[in-house]
Amino acid sequence: MTDPLILTTLGAMPLTVYGLLLFAAASAGLLWMHFSAAHMGLPADTAVRFGLWAIPLGLIGGRALFLALRWSLVVDELGWQHIFRLWDGGFALFGVIPGCLLAALCCAGRMRLQVADVLDAAAPGAALALAVMRFAEFSTAQGIGLPVDVPALRWFPLAVQDAYGEWLMPVFVWEGLAALGIAWLAARALKNPRRLPLDAASAWLLGLGVTQVLLESLRTDDLLRLGLVKVSQLAAMACVLAVAGRWAVLARRGGSPARGIAAGVAGLTVGVGICVAVEFALDKTAIPNGLLYLVMALTLAGMTALALRLRSRAARCAVRG
Repeated sequence: MTDPLILTTLGAMPLTVYGLLLFAAASAGLLWMHFSAAHMGLPADTAVRFGLWAIPLGLIGGRALFLALRWSLVVDELGWQHIFRLWDGGFALFGVIPGCLLAALCCAGRMRLQVADVLDAAAPGAALALAVMRFAEFSTAQGIGLPVDVPALRWFPLAVQDAYGEWLMPVFVWEGLAALGIAWLAARALKNPRRLPLDAASAWLLGLGVTQVLLESLRTDDLLRLGLVKVSQLAAMACVLAVAGRWAVLARRGGSPARGIAAGVAGLTVGVGICVAVEFALDKTAIPNGLLYLVMALTLAGMTALALRLRSRAARCAVRG
């Protein structure tokens, strides 16, 4: 793993391999959104209009969250002018998401569309774009994990070498593969004839949250933190709870028994507690990390099942209604 590969410079701005791949990622995501929008019967220019809002607002949101968490480094040490040096990097994924949500609101308002339709159309392409962005981290020093000590496993994509020749876990590859799986799930949700509004977007957000809680725990590179807590994991868990909470509200409004909904919510709460306990136990107790990660993975799988059960309750209520 090396620093971003620079191809050439345009004035003071370097043109990197990573930057080109980010452009390709955004283009591929918007192209998929174009086909999704056509499938849903939305106007032909929906993807273009959404992109004109989402790209700048997503960049602003991602940059704003990064600066909020790294203000002392960026401004106090490097100088305020580095706030605007976007080509030097410094973005947070979970800041991009609210920016894109605001873009969907603006796009839907201007085109007189339902916000849920815009978000559903964007979901599969957004996951594809994220996958390309993750894979693009091969040209950076990001997305890496613990050293790979078994010589037989020291080959790509099971391991990558850093600038010092050390073999490390390529977490960025697993995150990219996870994003491709999320894209497939979102596309499948979009084609479901019994889908609820925001089903594709919810599949994207739920899949992102569940996978990021685990995979971000494996990363050892320069992550944003609040004290000892990784911001990405905190935001990912919030995504899981937000999706499950929405389905719980829809189910309750539709007349689903409160006891079943309460059981699901209680199970999700316990799951959050287990994940938090596992994260603090890693490298701080004598329990093998492999066992702890297995517990976290099983817990996240159980939380996903509980969330989907709430979705089924909401869907049944919608059919009765």
